[in-house]
Amino acid sequence: MRTPFRGFHALILALIGALAYRLLLWSPDWAQDPHYGLYVYPAITGALWGLFFYSRTISDKLLEWLPLVRRMFAGHKHIEGDWPLVVVNDKTGQLIYYGFLAIGFKDGQYDVSGHDWNPEGTHALNFQSKQSYQSHPTLHYWYEQGERGRQRGYTFIEFFPPSRTPLRQTGVFHDREHPDVRFYARKLRYRRFQRRLLDMEPRRLAAKDFADEIMLQLPTMIRTSVDADWG
Repeated sequence: MRTPFRGFHALILALIGALAYRLLLWSPDWAQDPHYGLYVYPAITGALWGLFFYSRTISDKLLEWLPLVRRMFAGHKHIEGDWPLVVVNDKTGQLIYYGFLAIGFKDGQYDVSGHDWNPEGTHALNFQSKQSYQSHPTLHYWYEQGERGRQRGYTFIEFFPPSRTPLRQTGVFHDREHPDVRFYARKLRYRRFQRRLLDMEPRRLAAKDFADEIMLQLPTMIRTSVDADWG
């Protein structure tokens, strides 16, 4: 799927190409060995072919393991992080859920997961993306939600501001249970060396605080376009 990391993929290909040139064209002294053509050359050629063939997989795994590299290559399109959110009826502005959405990177694409709670605080559902596509400032993803992924649907998210590292988002998701919904989220900003919220209750409390803060603005916010910044 499309990501901002095509430059990194190109860099990995270039490094493999440089290695191929070094081993095959700029022959070292050991290439004069009589067994070079019989055993060594075919082995090197096969190994390099494997590196080229799996170069995308290799670069995706390196990106997954190196978050600082992802941040550097993403630049102002960096959308990873934790996002407390509210889900509302897009006709009335009535609160349906408050929730917590986390965006990470896995298997070469953005990974979106999280939980929603009912207004009274009981857990409503969990959700997990299965495939994603970014065309900044929009992220599209297809998800499963509920127990054992009983419900499948599609979401798109608009990030704001589009010309700087995003701090807010507006999204729309479509599935059988939620035909007329919209959600708003704000990025959770951590202090230096502060640990991310990983447990369910701290996440729920962060989402509830955001819902309480934004509640009175919801009827006004739904009257604006999805691609308009509400901050």
